[in-house]
Amino acid sequence: MAEKSEWRCPDCDAVLEVSTVRGLRFEQCPRCSGVLLDKQEVVSFVRSAVPRESVENSPIELDRQVIKTFSLATSHRCPRDGTQFEIINYAYDSNILLERCPSCEVLWIKQNQLSALAQFLKGNPKLKQLGLLLSQDIADNSSSSEMAHPPPFIRLTTFPVPVSDFVDRLDTPYVVMAIIALNCIIFLLQYVSPNPEFLLNLFSYHPSESLFSLTRLLSHQFLHLNLLHVVSNMWVLWIFGDNVESRLGHAKFLAFYLISGAIAALGFGALLPHSDLYLLGASGSIAAVIGAYVYLYPKEKLQVLFWNTLYRWTVWKFVALWMGAQFLGWLFDLMSAESITIAHGVHVIGFFFGLLVVALLARVRKGLIQHVDVYQS
Repeated sequence: MAEKSEWRCPDCDAVLEVSTVRGLRFEQCPRCSGVLLDKQEVVSFVRSAVPRESVENSPIELDRQVIKTFSLATSHRCPRDGTQFEIINYAYDSNILLERCPSCEVLWIKQNQLSALAQFLKGNPKLKQLGLLLSQDIADNSSSSEMAHPPPFIRLTTFPVPVSDFVDRLDTPYVVMAIIALNCIIFLLQYVSPNPEFLLNLFSYHPSESLFSLTRLLSHQFLHLNLLHVVSNMWVLWIFGDNVESRLGHAKFLAFYLISGAIAALGFGALLPHSDLYLLGASGSIAAVIGAYVYLYPKEKLQVLFWNTLYRWTVWKFVALWMGAQFLGWLFDLMSAESITIAHGVHVIGFFFGLLVVALLARVRKGLIQHVDVYQS
């Protein structure tokens, strides 16, 4: 007699049964044959459950359109913790749509999806050979002089730059887009202004003059010193902010963003209350967004440009390196407070404030970090 699980099938509500295939334990529905698997078990399970000799090669579809899942929804809930499932495109471009719990990351796989997964995982030898020939052709036609002298922007990437993440956007990040647009407009006004220093002096944050100025604690977040400053900040906000906004909701995200920037600046100012420094930029707010992202998506990966090469890193690997640099920079800042050019302390305070706030929201009231409307069918 099969061992009964404590969970029920999200499709037909039958009690799941615990099964084993080649030493791998999993929960399966005896009625519809759906399977509940942890994220890291999918490949092993599919290759064990579906005989390789019965699987056809994956078709070569050069004009295949990748299905975007941010507009798709399901009414099913995770059997383990009751969280609303989200729909994902497995491996981001397979067009095999699975249901995943955003909380525990367990996957629900229907019986008719197993063969498609097996075919996708098997791949196609012809496609692999085509890829090898293409990469060899590119290498043969690339001049060594071009590789020896990369563009100036690429030469700047001796520190990791996030290029993209792999989390499906759940809905349109209106607040993030509005913040980016507003920052760009204000920077343009600074650029065309006959007296940009007047604007900087008027709206930047001066700890020594007005430590608790609410106006300046908010307004300094929308000022930037130069083009690289505003572009780098807005780029990082776009990479991390859309998914955080999806989980918090538009209004909560806006409040979180503004309050985090103010707290980061206030904390920095409190440590250097007599400094003549002027603080400006969205770095504190964006550092808080990164902290929130780390809590909400701790197992996700980022595409990172580092030393002229693209890597796929876990978000924790990127943050560990980034935060290490911020702590080191902050130490030097405190040793030479009057010559600070980058407020590393704002980044550190903002990151941990964002991480702590979202963690507390998740514990106090789970609904505060779930954009429920997105998941409802």
